[in-house]
Order: sequence, then structure tokens, then C-alpha cells
Amino acid sequence: MRDPEVLACVSGALEQHEVRFGRASSLAPGRIFEVNAAPLPSGGALAVLHDVTRIEDAEKSRRDFHRQREP
Repeated sequence: MRDPEVLACVSGALEQHEVRFGRASSLAPGRIFEVNAAPLPSGGALAVLHDVTRIEDAEKSRRDFHRQREP
């Protein structure tokens, strides 16, 4: 994995020995991922990526709708 946002999250988990959270948007064009990384007791780290593209699109549509309705 060469995504700088994911690598920063995993590196932070390894260096600080705590769960780290981040966002990545360069893994796949047009997609947005939440990244959770946690250090493992045996060494290394586990990273979980959640595709939140549809949620972000729905939130943007909601904000745009409310802006259009403002007087």
C-alpha cells in the first residue's frame, strides 16, 4: 500500500502504540475511505478501511439542498 494518508495513519499507530484514525482519497479515483489503524501486540499494525463515498455524497447533497432553500 503506497497511499500516503493510509501510511501516515499506520505509522502513527506503530509509533504511538494507539489506535489512529484518518481519511484517504487517493486509493481509488472518486472514492473516500475512513482509515482505522491499531498496533498489534505481536508487532505490526492492522488497518481497516471503510468506503464512505456514498455517505459523503449524501451529506453533500443534503448541504446543497439546504443552501438552495435559504432565503
